[in-house]
Amino acid sequence: MIQALKRQEQREALSRAVFYYHEEEGHDERYFAVTVNTSKCGACIFTDRPIEEGEVILVESGLWTSVRSAKIVWTNRLGDSLIEAGLSLC
Repeated sequence: MIQALKRQEQREALSRAVFYYHEEEGHDERYFAVTVNTSKCGACIFTDRPIEEGEVILVESGLWTSVRSAKIVWTNRLGDSLIEAGLSLC
């Protein structure tokens, strides 16, 4: 279920490839996702890999100068294989 979150920053529609790692697994397995929108402190992504609300992941993209730590604040399963997720980057 998607919860209404109070955003403090305006999001910009932006479709970019990103890669993420599960923090506890290290950098051994890299997963692909696509951003839907981004802001200084958040992003919305689509991925086909399992991802859970409350999980902390490491995100790598040309959008940022370094790997960023992100907390999954919500998820929404779209069909059998696609997951939409909200990330908090601050």
